[in-house]
Amino acid sequence: MTTLLLRAARPLCAIYAAALFVATHIPVAQLPPLHTSDKLLHFGAYAIFGLLLAAAWDPGRAPARRALMSALGALALFAALDELLQIPVGRHGDPWDWLADVAGAAAGLIAARALLARWRARATGDRGALDR
Repeated sequence: MTTLLLRAARPLCAIYAAALFVATHIPVAQLPPLHTSDKLLHFGAYAIFGLLLAAAWDPGRAPARRALMSALGALALFAALDELLQIPVGRHGDPWDWLADVAGAAAGLIAARALLARWRARATGDRGALDR
């Protein structure tokens, strides 16, 4: 099951990125009213993105910290471009939204690192993998 999930992570991540980009470029007038903080939505959306990207990137192939920092940089860049490219469709780029995006991405990447370490430790019987 874990192998299947990791194999599906790349296409899921690409589909999620496209869907997120499209969703964030819908004009405000066409959106339903929010009953929660939009910062929580940004955080949650990018936490999911971070989980998917970490699984797709497969930090097990490279030093985990370096891979995760690269993934965080890629997500921060994606979030910045997303915020800037909302301006032409009548929305506004908000630096606080970007911060919520990056915080969510970091949380998702950290959670993914812990989950992947657990899955690998179970698969190999290597309890020390949880400490890496």
